[in-house]
Amino acid sequence: MCSSDLLPAELASLANLSLVLGRVTDRSVTVNALSQESRELFLEYGPAGQPTAQKSAVQTVDARQAIEVTLANLQPDTAYTYRLQLRRPGEKSFTAHPGGRFHTQRPPGSSFVFTIQGDSHPERPQMSHPDLYARTLQQAAAAEPDFHICMGDDFSVEKLRTYSSRDLEEPYRLQRPFLGLVGRAAPLFLLNGNHEQASLYNYNLKGDPHLVAVGAQVARNRFFPNPAPDEFYSGDGEPLSEIGMLRDYCAWTWGDALFVILDNYWHSPALVDTALHERDDEHAAAHDHLLAREVGGDLAGLRVAHLALALAAGGQESDARATSLRQAGALLHQARGALQIVDIAGAPQVIEAMETLLTPAAETEA
Repeated sequence: MCSSDLLPAELASLANLSLVLGRVTDRSVTVNALSQESRELFLEYGPAGQPTAQKSAVQTVDARQAIEVTLANLQPDTAYTYRLQLRRPGEKSFTAHPGGRFHTQRPPGSSFVFTIQGDSHPERPQMSHPDLYARTLQQAAAAEPDFHICMGDDFSVEKLRTYSSRDLEEPYRLQRPFLGLVGRAAPLFLLNGNHEQASLYNYNLKGDPHLVAVGAQVARNRFFPNPAPDEFYSGDGEPLSEIGMLRDYCAWTWGDALFVILDNYWHSPALVDTALHERDDEHAAAHDHLLAREVGGDLAGLRVAHLALALAAGGQESDARATSLRQAGALLHQARGALQIVDIAGAPQVIEAMETLLTPAAETEA
């Protein structure tokens, strides 16, 4: 399923060319341009209400690829507008296309607007209506936020059945025109969710889980300009083989506020939670299972406990059963912490007892 199939008719052109902003600072912003065909482009920009006298260099974006254009030497605490100049290879003149707006870092004492979304799941027709999703993002853009934060589970890999780098780009391509509705005028910040499957646990495994972890994170950083640590942002400065900078967590200040984006997934060698189908093609019926995130909420921890025990109870060989028991123990431990936070009476004690039983069971199977 491609993004043009889902977009409302009046927005279908965004599937051909979309712009999103990111890495905004006091003196710069990065524009990521994704095009379905080869184009040459540059950006004209300037303070709002003034001529767009500044220009970026002309760059070529290849078909189905993304490029980044950094607009630098900006003024702090200033609203800017920009527009796109575009031409196809061989054309002599550029044509102006709509761009957007952005605001550089606000000083202490300033008021500002930011917007948040999460669990959008545009790949799920049973729970996501493209017209309503697009309208929601247009409403967010109308509020003129200084930035827009995606809280995770916006780029699900759960419908994929093969895991080439091209396959793993599709959830990010699917979201680009939608998020471009707000992201062309509000820099985006992305949190990692369990449905993205970009995690250290998967990365350390072999086969499909490793391919998913690498491919999802590479696509994420290719199609969205996520921050890396510099003089403006603090964050994760350690590169990872096959990926480079993870760009997974960061912190920055804006007005009187400190914003901190955390990542549960790239910094735990244990299984945090997962929505990745694990398959054995020769024994699909016996080995197919789905682990779904259930963290927080009224009885979420108890549902995690149920899933953990169901995983451990499968008809498996001894070594596989020992691994499943250890994974079940990890899930239970996370559930106990969540239940302590939301203060569900008695539930943490029940799960602690279950953990105590699972640990020697896993050792026995091993």
